[in-house]
Amino acid sequence: MKPSYFLALGLSALASNTWANTWLEVGAEFQDYTNGRANANIEYIAGAWEQNGLTVYGDVTRSDRFEKVDSQFTLGGYIPVTPTGKLHLETKLSPSRNLTPGHVLYAGYYWDAGHGWTFEPSYQVTSFSNLRVERTALVTEKYTGPWRLVYQIANVSLRNENALNHQVRADYFWNDIDRTGVFYAFGDDQEVVENDPSAISTTSVKAYGVTGMHTISGPWLLTYTLSQTKQGDFFTQTGVRLGLRRNF
Repeated sequence: MKPSYFLALGLSALASNTWANTWLEVGAEFQDYTNGRANANIEYIAGAWEQNGLTVYGDVTRSDRFEKVDSQFTLGGYIPVTPTGKLHLETKLSPSRNLTPGHVLYAGYYWDAGHGWTFEPSYQVTSFSNLRVERTALVTEKYTGPWRLVYQIANVSLRNENALNHQVRADYFWNDIDRTGVFYAFGDDQEVVENDPSAISTTSVKAYGVTGMHTISGPWLLTYTLSQTKQGDFFTQTGVRLGLRRNF
């Protein structure tokens, strides 16, 4: 049983607005698994730089899951192309390719439609050691007062088998920086059957959690995510992620 493609393809990507400002963050995540599976540990360094509407962001992540160690490098950016639109490009590379995909290519278009509405359609290709997974998605945001409401729908295609996934999210902004949010994701995970590589099995997956960012002192902030993911009858994952961020 490999890790869920549902998780690997980034349905928790709405956890933070990566192009909000210029910042640097270090942190770690601990994941507890049921059904006798080994716990996992993840460490990361992430950051973003913004100037004149252009944003570049990235991270370096090291993960130790199921007794396999992986490193992954992310580089992305938002490039202004119109007064209300930005091209969103991202790539991920993993030299180890144990449980993480070898590379990921993402392209989206972020559109500020006015009146608090934004939309981002996107296309993503994820390459594992012997698999190619395609994903099309649409993220819809609505800002109203101190609230940010988000809905994402995504179709994931693995060997011509399709699975539909959803995520809903609500963030409450205490001020321009501090916020608290909750999210819920549900859909199907696709898995190649080990004894029959030509067959695809589908498992229902649900995930929910609480996330936030709060000022500690001056430019220093604490970021956190508490989450739980249930992948059918295979396992339940409980995760705690903490980060220390400095805004510039």
